Amino acid sequence: MKKLVPFAIALIPVSIIGVEAFWNFQIERYIYSWLTIPEARSQHPAIIIKMLLYVAAMLFLIGTSVIYFCTPDPKLKDATVYTLRTALFPLTLCNISAVIINFHLDNLTWDNMNGYVAIIRTGVQMISVYILWKEAPSGNIPRINVSAYPLYEESGKRERLIHHTADMLYFYGITDFWVIYLLSDPNHIQKIFHIPGMIVVYFLYFFLAEALLGQTPGQSLTNSCPVGLRSPMTVRKALLRSLGRLIPFDRFSFLWGKNWHDRVSGTTVARRNSWKDIPFEGERL
Repeated sequence: MKKLVPFAIALIPVSIIGVEAFWNFQIERYIYSWLTIPEARSQHPAIIIKMLLYVAAMLFLIGTSVIYFCTPDPKLKDATVYTLRTALFPLTLCNISAVIINFHLDNLTWDNMNGYVAIIRTGVQMISVYILWKEAPSGNIPRINVSAYPLYEESGKRERLIHHTADMLYFYGITDFWVIYLLSDPNHIQKIFHIPGMIVVYFLYFFLAEALLGQTPGQSLTNSCPVGLRSPMTVRKALLRSLGRLIPFDRFSFLWGKNWHDRVSGTTVARRNSWKDIPFEGERL
């Protein structure tokens, strides 16, 4: 199946550009109108922010796919596969839920091609996710206990700031709950129920990425992954890490020490494959 990895990666830009072209680049045209026509700026700023983040996320996926095919560096090629698999996974889950919800609300129907295109796009992305999930070039992210290794490189504050910022920008680009919340009527009781929805989606974004793939999209950019401090990284630790992220101001806690979600889960974030044993005299690593 490793021979299918280039095919799976090629499907990513094809599916993104193909769908946008079918829908006549509506989002991109709206952004262009907002930038060039003052009268078009009367909409809520959350709408244009969401569109800009979405387009940036799609351009990131397209650009990373292009790098995979253009670079001769095997390490960079390896890194692009890990980044694409972690980024495409949450996007596909969001698209599956969006298709289900939109069919339920009759925003998508079988009376025109929109319903078929939405299903085809999601199906293509599911194929790419499955191939990239099964065929990581260096294997899946190991679930290790770093206390078993005398040497390892822990991610510093700079790396953690980079991958957290990248994760939040990507999260806001591919999800809609926060926009729906900001646009909903503040006097309507239904606005309250959007808050639990946002919390659940935020939790699932990090939990599923770390539990199933071993790292989030942002962590893949800094070649980092969560590891156990006194026992191997497990799904339970990923669960505790994601619950810890719900603590207010947790996202800034790395500035004055370890992240709170690291402490409550007994984990930290390390550079992938930086852990090493100290060889005995005459032993080769």
